[in-house]
Amino acid sequence: MTLRTTRETFSELDLARVDPAACLKHLGAGVSRNTAELAPVRPVLEFSMVDPRFVEESDVLGDLDDRPNLLEMTPTEFEGLIQNLFTRMGLETRQTRPSRDGGVDCVAYDPRPIMGGKVVIQAKRYRNTVGVSAVRDLYGTLQNEGASKGILVTTSGYGQASFDFAKNKPIELLDGANLLYLLQEHAGVEARIEAPDGWRDPDPDRAEPSAPAVPLRAGENVKISSPVLTCSFTLPTADHDPCALLLGHDRKVRSDADFVFYNQPVSKDGAVGLDTATRQVRADLARLATDVCSILLVTSGPPGPVRLSVTERDGTVHALATNPTAETVLICAEIYRRQGGWRLRAVGQGYADGLAGLARDHGVVID
Repeated sequence: MTLRTTRETFSELDLARVDPAACLKHLGAGVSRNTAELAPVRPVLEFSMVDPRFVEESDVLGDLDDRPNLLEMTPTEFEGLIQNLFTRMGLETRQTRPSRDGGVDCVAYDPRPIMGGKVVIQAKRYRNTVGVSAVRDLYGTLQNEGASKGILVTTSGYGQASFDFAKNKPIELLDGANLLYLLQEHAGVEARIEAPDGWRDPDPDRAEPSAPAVPLRAGENVKISSPVLTCSFTLPTADHDPCALLLGHDRKVRSDADFVFYNQPVSKDGAVGLDTATRQVRADLARLATDVCSILLVTSGPPGPVRLSVTERDGTVHALATNPTAETVLICAEIYRRQGGWRLRAVGQGYADGLAGLARDHGVVID
């Protein structure tokens, strides 16, 4: 026997008074002919197809000219093309709004039992190699969405660091050659990838500074207007490592998952990520859980001069600098909630006993 129902439907039943056979029939149960035998039952795999980010599907594939150049398409057209392609490949797909959608350009659903699940897809029209930070961001989004797989599709290619990061993770990297093949195989489209004159790869996550950096001295704070921040460290040696801690009201991490470092480069909610290659911490404050009250920006390594620049989406840069003489773990700055918004405070203090001091004060368990 197999049966699936909702809590509301089940709570309406008076089990002391119902007829068992009639009840099972009412609930749509499947019952084998012989109670001593198991009958084959297809596993139930259900997806929520309601999401405010979804937009109406457009038939980009049907409107393509012969030998279309993928780099001449608009970002929205390219995302629609990817959505159409995965639909042709047998998945149920939905395209998201052309805006800051948490790293999701398309959501696909593989209805196969056991092997299927929710898939998040990101599409990038690039001529140059896609950086490992894009793969890290996708992994954070995958975790935040509760998806079973993430796919990054580009018109260019990936470096070894991207493949190293994706190894043993539910991430698939499709380069330009793969994309051209899939379009030919599943849609009968012979596309091409040729950069137009003056082409420049988009980099929406990194703003161009529009004004000189605004220096902050230890103890000073400033209001943050942008929900997306890029925090770039300039460190004295290769032995220094940047990291970040997400803290609750009690100034403690909620769990070890709130310690973002080289071996755990993305927070559980995907809101904070570390790119060890560029020594950048990227934070999407809008995606943080409400019980996260602050983010500490930290470095560890021998004492020496440390500089940190925090760049907002509009290009505003806040610069912090310090030169510890004894501290081997340094809290450079803190991003914290204040009266419904966010502020940035320069700290410039740390621990001479290293990570042990940081762990002691903020509840991190370090093996």
